[in-house]
Amino acid sequence: MVTQSLVPVLADTFIAALTPAQRFQALRNFQNPNPLTDHRFITGGLILVGILLILLILVHYWQRIVKSRSAKTWFISLSKSHHLTWNEQKLLRQICHKADLIQIDAIFTMPDTFEKGVNELLNEKILDIHADIEQLQAAVTILRAKLGFGVQNSATNNGHAVAAITSTRQISPGTKIRVNRRKNAASGWMDAVITGNSDGDFTVQLPVNLGQISSGVWILQYDCGPIVLEFEAPVLNCQAGELSLGHTENIRVVSRRRFPRVPFESQALIALYQFDMGVEFDVPRFYKARIKQLAGPGVLIESTIKASVGNRVLIVMGLPNGNFVQDVAVVRHVRPVDRGLSIAVEMTGAKGKEFDELVEATNMVAHKLSMNTEPAVSGKN
Repeated sequence: MVTQSLVPVLADTFIAALTPAQRFQALRNFQNPNPLTDHRFITGGLILVGILLILLILVHYWQRIVKSRSAKTWFISLSKSHHLTWNEQKLLRQICHKADLIQIDAIFTMPDTFEKGVNELLNEKILDIHADIEQLQAAVTILRAKLGFGVQNSATNNGHAVAAITSTRQISPGTKIRVNRRKNAASGWMDAVITGNSDGDFTVQLPVNLGQISSGVWILQYDCGPIVLEFEAPVLNCQAGELSLGHTENIRVVSRRRFPRVPFESQALIALYQFDMGVEFDVPRFYKARIKQLAGPGVLIESTIKASVGNRVLIVMGLPNGNFVQDVAVVRHVRPVDRGLSIAVEMTGAKGKEFDELVEATNMVAHKLSMNTEPAVSGKN
């Protein structure tokens, strides 16, 4: 046909029009085509790269899930081994979050990170007017002791020395406590005394004989300095008013102790206490003062000393029982009066028996006066 005869003629015409170099290049491209310029190769390569990226993202995400689950599992396991309560675990998770710690199970071996999270949490709570900073500090103190971070004989709560009680095994015989049956928590509390404490159990002398009790859980409260600790202990046995209870590490802070304000007149001496690194020996300058009120570790005095809120002072004063006490205190409130300043201070150095002696002095005056006194937080006016 005519069409078929034209094809070779046209091909010969075009080929004849090419130079030798162009003919060689055309022949080379025809014999060895470049796959990189093939659109199918490019499309397939892009698809393969996309699949690999998706797989990489999925593997990374799966590894994060596995690590997160493993960290949570280890966190729960380590919490149980440290006898942390549910509230303490919740507090520890908050500390991890504030410290930007993703692998939360690592907090048990990172005291510096723990302190960083605590500081961030406290700084945040300070801005919250509804937050109970003192109770939070006490809870952190107990948590720190359970984790073994900087365990000492005592810790501080708002400047006060507070024993780091983490177990009922640490409560000494002769300690006065309050007890209540768990199922009758709405009823009144009973005053009791711990009469014995061994590795296996501890015994409590009740004020009344409740007969034979062989099971159940009782709630106990223990005044530990300026705070109240509460714990639940299982009953092992009860005979003749003596209750035998099993030990527990589930101790929680329930409140800050409150003390009555009672009028009390006594002479005292007060001086500003400042840390001084000078090379000369400097004797504190004492001012005469007059005690006006007692409220446990809180004392209301009048003096001509120039003190401001937050200052530390040295106080020497007499107690109602005739004893004298000298201690470091913190100024909580100041207001002007006719004879100088009315200063409310809190004796933050008192601990243990010293703290109890201040409380007993307040109760002694209140009992003698036989008056209804206004409850108030110690050291605050």
